[in-house]
Amino acid sequence: MTTTIPDHWHIPLPADAITIRRAPDDGRPARIETLHADRMRESLIFLSGYAPGVLDAILTATEACLDDLFPAPDGDPEPYCAECGARAGVFAAHDNEWRHYTGDPATADVRPYQADHYLVVRWRPAEGEIRVAF
Repeated sequence: MTTTIPDHWHIPLPADAITIRRAPDDGRPARIETLHADRMRESLIFLSGYAPGVLDAILTATEACLDDLFPAPDGDPEPYCAECGARAGVFAAHDNEWRHYTGDPATADVRPYQADHYLVVRWRPAEGEIRVAF
């Protein structure tokens, strides 16, 4: 059952709210940009009780990386999947999302593929010199 406040607003249950999809141009980013610090704090506190799993996902996605996630300061680092060791990269042709891939980035002969697990991005010293050809 959803909560309705007559002549005010409609608040769906968290399980229903999580399924609501809206276009990126729905005005939310602009509304967020105009929030004052107190209102932002109140909004996040409300979200923490209303949909704690969503807030956990948001905080995890936006928190600063731990030291072991940062590329090493010496040498050229490369991203890889910590689950399987495969190379990883962001592909414009695939919605600018991280993907596993095979091939040689020096020649731009790479092929992204779908693995049977989520990609866990970490950084390691590059195997040889990597120059991406465009």
